[in-house]
Amino acid sequence: MSHIHKYYVRSGRIGALAPLHVLFNGGAHVAVLAALYALVVRYNPFIYFSFIATVLFGALVGFAAAAAAQAGRSRSLPFNLLAALLLAVFGLWLHWLLWIALQLDHGAAVAEQLALSGPAGWKDFFTWLAQNYHLSVSRYVGSQGAAASTHDMLWIWGGEAAIVIALALLTATGATRIRLYSERTGKWASTALKIEAVGIDTTPDALRSAFERGDFSAFQQLERLDYEACRAQPSWHSVELELIAEPGDMALRAINVELITNRWDAKGKRKKNRALVVQNFLLPLAEYEALIERLRGFAIPVPPPQGVRR
Repeated sequence: MSHIHKYYVRSGRIGALAPLHVLFNGGAHVAVLAALYALVVRYNPFIYFSFIATVLFGALVGFAAAAAAQAGRSRSLPFNLLAALLLAVFGLWLHWLLWIALQLDHGAAVAEQLALSGPAGWKDFFTWLAQNYHLSVSRYVGSQGAAASTHDMLWIWGGEAAIVIALALLTATGATRIRLYSERTGKWASTALKIEAVGIDTTPDALRSAFERGDFSAFQQLERLDYEACRAQPSWHSVELELIAEPGDMALRAINVELITNRWDAKGKRKKNRALVVQNFLLPLAEYEALIERLRGFAIPVPPPQGVRR
């Protein structure tokens, strides 16, 4: 952990068991996801639902990769991204084998041959499949579909693979950045308190600059969020604070802060525009303890009703 610029910085270290966690734990989870994905693509009649399944599959693979790597105490973003890439390729490979077994005549035999085949075998198979298997694709939702050409099919499958891999990498990046690890205790930090309050009326840049100068007087302005009072206002400002700590490491006390601009829409539902102030910002121990003691005295906010604003 580094205190440069007062922000938490990952050490970049990789736990000795991280590769095994990715191989076995991550691989098992991705295998289940690939099986579900193959079933959806095979039996779902709507190509638009299949696209949604593709997006979910890629995102879940990335999350599974990051979770497996971090279970093995990986603090390295490059390692986690490599894990996401490898698991995404494995998930696509397994998904295709299962889809082939379900879709084609004698598909189980074809899938068995492909499981033992190299890249050249897969290339020949995809070329053959694109020439003999054509999806019906409509240009617009609800319009009449037309059979895709061989060229179109290769683009569709290539696009599917690109989406899965890109989302796996993106999700793994986000999942890696939100976790803090104590090199002193060998444990991951967790959220100690997360609450929304009001009372800070400034810009994100000004508040960030104050924190980085060591000025935390804005915390003294915090007040409880009163939803009843907010319902009478067309818009208002609030702040969301997440306090993060590892109990055994007194130096690992951090905070995430977002400023929120709130408004009511025509249906009376709350809409939020968020602006990040700081993420994984390390607080002095005394300031952290004073802040968490103050916030714990706040009443737990009750979400506003989903109906029309009174």
